[in-house]
Amino acid sequence: MSNDPLSNDERSGSGYDERIEVPQETLVAIEEAIRAAGAFVRPSDDLRPRTLETARELSEDRRGGVRLASFAAVLLLCLIVSAPVGQRLSAWYQRIEAPSAAELQQQALQIETDRNTGPHWGLYEAFSQLRRSQAVRLGQRTVHGAMQ
Repeated sequence: MSNDPLSNDERSGSGYDERIEVPQETLVAIEEAIRAAGAFVRPSDDLRPRTLETARELSEDRRGGVRLASFAAVLLLCLIVSAPVGQRLSAWYQRIEAPSAAELQQQALQIETDRNTGPHWGLYEAFSQLRRSQAVRLGQRTVHGAMQ
C-alpha cells in the first residue's frame, strides 16, 4: 500500500470535487513536513525592495500608458471639434480676402493711367472698389445704402 491518499480510481474520475477521507496520521505528517521546511525556506534580504521597485515600475508604466491614452483622446477630440470650425473659418476667410498692398498699388496705377488722374485719386478709387467688393461678399450695404 502506498502513502498516496488518492487511489488511481479517484484521480481519474470526478473524485476531485468530492470530499475524501484522509487519515489523521497523514495530515499530521504533512503539517510536520511543512513546519520543518519553514526553517529552511527564507526570503532573501532584498526580496521586499525588489518587489516594491517592481511594483513602482509597473505603476509608472501604467500611469504613462494612461497619460498617453488621455493625450490621444484629447487630441482626437480637438481634431473632431476643430474640423468644422476650420471649414467655417476658411469659408469666412474667402469672403473677406483682400488683395495685397502691392496688388492694390498696381490697381491704383492702372486706374490712374486709364482715367488720367493723379496717384492719390487712383489709390482712392482702388480702395473704394475694394470696399464695395468686400461689402458685396459680406452681404452688407455700401456707403450709399444700396447693395452692389
